[in-house]
Amino acid sequence: PANLHLITFMSNCVIEILRLDFLCAYQFMFVHLRECAVQLRTTIGSKTKENIAALFSWSRILPLQMWTDMIVNHPDQPEMKEMIYPLTQIIMGIYGLIDSPKYYPLKLRCLEMMCLLVKHTGVFIPLGGHMISIFEQINSKHNTRFGKFKGNASASDAKKFDFRYTLKMSKNFVETKSYLDAVVMKLSDIIIIYFSSFSYSIAFPDL
Repeated sequence: PANLHLITFMSNCVIEILRLDFLCAYQFMFVHLRECAVQLRTTIGSKTKENIAALFSWSRILPLQMWTDMIVNHPDQPEMKEMIYPLTQIIMGIYGLIDSPKYYPLKLRCLEMMCLLVKHTGVFIPLGGHMISIFEQINSKHNTRFGKFKGNASASDAKKFDFRYTLKMSKNFVETKSYLDAVVMKLSDIIIIYFSSFSYSIAFPDL
């Protein structure tokens, strides 16, 4: 959304208020995540355009981002620790609901939220396979359609893609090389965040 900076400011204000009473924050978060879980279950059972549009909307994703930031900023609070699992389950459910290149911005946002939870809480969330899967999908498109991408976007357009402001990409860009390259660059940044969280772990080579 165009007013993302104002939404971010309001989100930060809500976090500052809720940190005064973590039990109250837990109650607010629980109610909202329960609503999200019900909507996610409904969408999984009936993948209509209306259900998907309602779930894949800013009104659903931005609150999940806010709750992620709330936990990330206060990972040692018992009330926040209890919400890591349900929040992760909902984000993962949204991530895996639709496997389409036009929703890469949304999928990247979901991965980034979960990576931040991993980094700041120490909770292990198996995301490596999901990241590699996106790489394989993009690599397949490059191998099968290189030089035949649709749309008029040029390589310089990769700099114009700011995934903070979109959840779904226009059909004109979905199969352009510049869009897929931008996805790869963003995914590379997320992978660094994820694996750096385990860089000092004895299990790191197995990840």
